[in-house]
Amino acid sequence: MRVRQSNLWVPRALVLAVAVILQSGCGGGGDGGGGGGVTPPPTRTPASVTFDAGSTASGTVGAAVSGTITVTVRTSDNLPVPRTTVSFTTSAGTISSTSAQTDDNGRATAGTWTLGTTAGSQTLTATAGSASAQLVATAAAATPATIELVTGLPASIRAGVPVTPAPVVRAKDQYANIVNRPGTVITATLQSGAGTLGGAQATTDANGIATFSALTLSGLVSAGPRTIAFTATGLPTVAAPPVALEAGTTATITLQNVPTFARAGVVIAPGVVARLSDAFGNPMSRPTPVTATLAQGSGAIAGNAATTNTLGEATFASLALEGLVGNRQLRFTADQVSATTGSITLAPGDASQLQVTSQPTVVENTIPFPSDVVVRVTDRFGNGVADAGRGVAAAIATGGGVLTGAAAQTDAVGVARFAGLRLIGSAGPRTLVFTTGGLAPVTSAAIQLDAGPARFVAFFQQPSGTVTVGVPLLQQPALQLADTSGNVVRRAGAPVRATVLDANGELLNDVAITDNQGVARFEQLTFLSANAFPPPTLRLRFSSGAQAAVVTGNLNIQNAPGSGVQSVTYGTTAQRLFLLDPGATLNLSAVARDLLGNPLPQVSMVYSSMNANTASVRPTGAITGVAGGSSWVRAFGSGSPNIRDSVYVTVPRDPTGPVVSTTQIAPIQVRAGVTAGFDIVLDTRSTTIGAATILVGIPNEMVASINAQGLVGNVVVGLDAGLNTLRISLTAPSGLSGVVPIVRVTLTSNAGLGFLFNREIVINPLEMYDTNLQNLAARSTGVNIPLVP
Repeated sequence: MRVRQSNLWVPRALVLAVAVILQSGCGGGGDGGGGGGVTPPPTRTPASVTFDAGSTASGTVGAAVSGTITVTVRTSDNLPVPRTTVSFTTSAGTISSTSAQTDDNGRATAGTWTLGTTAGSQTLTATAGSASAQLVATAAAATPATIELVTGLPASIRAGVPVTPAPVVRAKDQYANIVNRPGTVITATLQSGAGTLGGAQATTDANGIATFSALTLSGLVSAGPRTIAFTATGLPTVAAPPVALEAGTTATITLQNVPTFARAGVVIAPGVVARLSDAFGNPMSRPTPVTATLAQGSGAIAGNAATTNTLGEATFASLALEGLVGNRQLRFTADQVSATTGSITLAPGDASQLQVTSQPTVVENTIPFPSDVVVRVTDRFGNGVADAGRGVAAAIATGGGVLTGAAAQTDAVGVARFAGLRLIGSAGPRTLVFTTGGLAPVTSAAIQLDAGPARFVAFFQQPSGTVTVGVPLLQQPALQLADTSGNVVRRAGAPVRATVLDANGELLNDVAITDNQGVARFEQLTFLSANAFPPPTLRLRFSSGAQAAVVTGNLNIQNAPGSGVQSVTYGTTAQRLFLLDPGATLNLSAVARDLLGNPLPQVSMVYSSMNANTASVRPTGAITGVAGGSSWVRAFGSGSPNIRDSVYVTVPRDPTGPVVSTTQIAPIQVRAGVTAGFDIVLDTRSTTIGAATILVGIPNEMVASINAQGLVGNVVVGLDAGLNTLRISLTAPSGLSGVVPIVRVTLTSNAGLGFLFNREIVINPLEMYDTNLQNLAARSTGVNIPLVP
């Protein structure tokens, strides 16, 4: 509540105070009749000072902090302290009032605080008695007035390459404070010299820093030094010291002295030059490595690295292509830039060595090699070098022995052929070494020396010391072949033949064939004496070829004891004629019987083939076809060679082609006027026969007459004047296939030969072949068929 008096508004407290004073001064009171004294209010002591707007502020250097600065002074019990003096001091800048009196509310006014010119924290201290407070103001830099280079330019920079280290620029106000706030755009300009700047603008960050991380200068090095300046709108320009311009990064590679022809391993001369330039045509004067690699072709490169000189040229003074002849392309690379040559033809280099290009792996002792050993002059990469007339010598490197034919000369293309090489020595592996003057020798791959032709026959197993007539030797001989050096001839298929010396007679089963170990094992080798009383001893000679032979010592001869054999049956009595393909086996066996026809199982059987080249027979009696032809195969009881039985075997030449046989399965016995009939049968097997001619041999001395009649169409049968050949001509336009009877033959024996007891007629095949009589579609070609009677 306020009281208005004398037109002045006075606070009520003040009016009351005045009233109290007036009362105490007017009239006495108390015992003395006079008035008493006045009591003053208690004194308030400053305990705290606070800035009314807070203890922090901000502003710009050299400028006043916004607003009037006031403080309030209070006691410890938070009462205002009136009429006390407050002093103001600053760390920087000026204050309009350095002291002020508090009012009744304890408030004092300092006025205006103008900040100092140094950016950063500044303080204003207010002090009342022992109490004080501080106002901390952050002084920001003023607006940019100048710029400066923090990180300058290097002495030289590379054309088109960002400057390293990147230039750093910052702005300052008029008091040289760094303007550490973003947004000031600074531009780099080329103040002197020719060229183009790139990345020439940068903006200050929150720290007032503008970094030119992409600044580049492009142009010709020859234009000399350049000066780069930095500026911002409204601010003075600052220039960096002049800089030299160097070549930038490699942009192009130009090749010189690239050949179209080179020799393997030989340095290319003059050397290839790779000239490096940057994107502005400046030569790469700074040392820059250049590498050559293969862009096309295989092999290696020697001397494939070089470094540019001050002219930007890298000279490959020792560059050489290595490898096999052919076409190559080279790629030269620097700073991930490359240039590729055209095609370079690589030819052989200098003669360096010998090389074996062809050789056999197996040879026979004393025999010329089955193929030439071919040695060639080559460079060190194996390319053949033309080097005519060079002598090349061969020698045994490992294995020992004798080598003949060991010299040769190279021809026009540098090839030496050893056409007559022979190795002589023990069987086993060998290597040969080939030499010539001035070149590296070469050693062949392993050559296996096998035994050569048989020159000796040695007993692998001696025959029995006693020979019993008509009985197989108790111990059958086995022989081993050896060559001239004593090597065992481990080769299958060589025949060894046994012959009789010092006695008249024959040997049955007198040929044995070597197995894959080169051993010929005789089976049922049997001596048949031509005399009833043979000499006491004989010798056997075993031979293979014209030179290899061995002779036994004297072998005792004895006659066989009686065996009781009266007859022998080989197979069945019904069938005596057989057709047997090459390689096929006919399982037959013979049985010896006594006078009563009882079998004699204790009597072993002896078998022999009259033509072992056509059909062979085992000790079991089984017959195997060998090759085309016919043979009698006979069997008799051991010790009774005169009592025997035989079968007739015909082997066709082709095991799969057509064959001709007859329905006659046993020989025709000659009797006076005996007539026999049979059919001639064609089995086409897997072929179709369109035309054929069959020739049949007839034993004319035993035949009185022959009649033949065709059983299929287009068959013509003719007999020659001598009655010894029956000719059958067959044509079948539609072709014949399967088993087809083609001719029926009726044969009458010669009555004048009736005294020839047990004589038998066997019709012998001569030849069968087809003919294209009418250019028939259905025909076989090259048929050559034997006839089986």
